[in-house]
Amino acid sequence: MSAKRRPPVLLKIHPDEELHSENADIIPDSIVREIGESIYENVPSLSAIPSLPATPITPIASSLAPRKTRSRKPPTVKSKRPKKNKKIQLTYNWRVAQFRHQATIEEDEEYDYIDLPEDDSPLSFIHLFFSQDMFTSIVEQTNLYSVQQTGKSIQLTDEEFRDFLAIHILMGIVVMPSYLDYWSEKFRYANVADILSLKRYQQIRRHLHFVDNTMDDGDKYFKVRPIIENLRQNCLKQQKKETKFSIEMMIAYKGTKAGTIRGNRLRGAEKVLPTEKAMKKKPRGHFVEAICDKNRLAVVRWNDNKAVTFISSFVASEPIEKIRRYSKDAKAKIDVQCPQIVRQYNRHMGGVDLSDMLISLYKTPFKSRRWYLAIFAQIIDICINNAWLLYRQKHSGNVKSKKPLKAFRYDIYELLCKANRSATRKQAESVKVKKPHAPRPLSPLKYDNIGHFPSTMEE
Repeated sequence: MSAKRRPPVLLKIHPDEELHSENADIIPDSIVREIGESIYENVPSLSAIPSLPATPITPIASSLAPRKTRSRKPPTVKSKRPKKNKKIQLTYNWRVAQFRHQATIEEDEEYDYIDLPEDDSPLSFIHLFFSQDMFTSIVEQTNLYSVQQTGKSIQLTDEEFRDFLAIHILMGIVVMPSYLDYWSEKFRYANVADILSLKRYQQIRRHLHFVDNTMDDGDKYFKVRPIIENLRQNCLKQQKKETKFSIEMMIAYKGTKAGTIRGNRLRGAEKVLPTEKAMKKKPRGHFVEAICDKNRLAVVRWNDNKAVTFISSFVASEPIEKIRRYSKDAKAKIDVQCPQIVRQYNRHMGGVDLSDMLISLYKTPFKSRRWYLAIFAQIIDICINNAWLLYRQKHSGNVKSKKPLKAFRYDIYELLCKANRSATRKQAESVKVKKPHAPRPLSPLKYDNIGHFPSTMEE
């Protein structure tokens, strides 16, 4: 039995029962009355509605081909870096007294070097400082760093690294504004461009590295610490005698030192020393000595033309010597007291100035945002200059065998490129020109109307 559909019920609102805003939420009685009069007997119940047969839901077969997924490389797991070690804060206890930790100072200026090469090859002298194990270590760490960065090794060999090093040594002699100029079409320099292609040179330069990054121990110089330590050990092997050094720059060095110091870096010693203003009122040659027995340091403030402050770990004021200084009052030279720390400083301070001067002559260029590459370039120059000084020391009695620094650097370049290799070298990619071509002339030359047409000659 099918239920008849009842027409919709229309609700009537009498005019006298208009809704007002104040009682809009109240339903009028007429509406309730109309709803109540509605009949619902003909509305079927839910049980009277026949149910449809249940059919199992089958998945719709897709006509599309299965999607190909791109194989992804497994994510590289970066090892956690250990926490940086806390800085050791030194404490100082200064007092005005005599320094008791003075070292024995020898007056002999003749230095005795050991194991100098028997041959005169500049490469043998450079290997005294930049040894073969340093070459091998840099090649290994560079390949490792390329794997860590790109997942693929650049396959750097020992010969290629020697070529790379030789190129930079020559760049210190033949300087161009940009390293790209050595391979450019207009300014191409064959002694560089024929050694390595530009692409290979940039690849080595990009991945040059000196230590495994996963072995970071919190050292600020962690990136270059291995080669700095190797260089330091190689330098210590060359000289039998232990010497004292005067330093003017912040360089990692383990040994005894002497140098000047600013008044704002005395770490409490300024409290026991007279001020520079008070020292000016004292006679010339007057000095005051402050010591710290805990750290074995001595600070001496000496009045010369002005007050100068010295610090040392091996010498102080004793033994006091006399030096000659001009006096305005006496209008003649007079004897002035000179502490021993001043004399030792003046004797050894020239070493740093000489090193800076030699490096500035033919500085190895290595502009990069990676700060440790600049230190590596400095290490190369230090090794070359030290090797050249030993070479001069060996041939000091033979004028004909002396060689200037520029020629010495060029010989190292040639030996790094050619020593222990076959005569034929693989031609660089940048010089493989299939067809000869001439550069396009400039516009003023194209339109000057000179030499563009064939000329006729009479017989």
